[in-house]
Amino acid sequence: MNDIDSDILIVPALNCVQMTDWGSLGFEVGMKLEAVNPGQPGEICAATITRAIDGVMWLHLDHNPPSVPDHIVPLDTFDVFPIGWCESNECPLKTPKLAATRRLATVQAEYEL
Repeated sequence: MNDIDSDILIVPALNCVQMTDWGSLGFEVGMKLEAVNPGQPGEICAATITRAIDGVMWLHLDHNPPSVPDHIVPLDTFDVFPIGWCESNECPLKTPKLAATRRLATVQAEYEL
């Protein structure tokens, strides 16, 4: 094998590069992200990484109930963003109902003082 990064495996039959250590990309199970909803591409949602194996990760869109299956996306997708990306780019973010309720309560408490 050539002198290459130990996190990368060259797959000659497929002529592609496969990540063997997806954690080296900065992803971790339980990590929160902002992600494009594959079912509605015009919508960006709060999401959680639930699993990652062989170049793909499972994303649970946080507004969905646990019974809704996770979406499987490639690790090198352009459809995931760090927390705060929507706010800094003035893009609407679909959040879980519970988070929206908490935020409203916080704002109301500030105005009552």
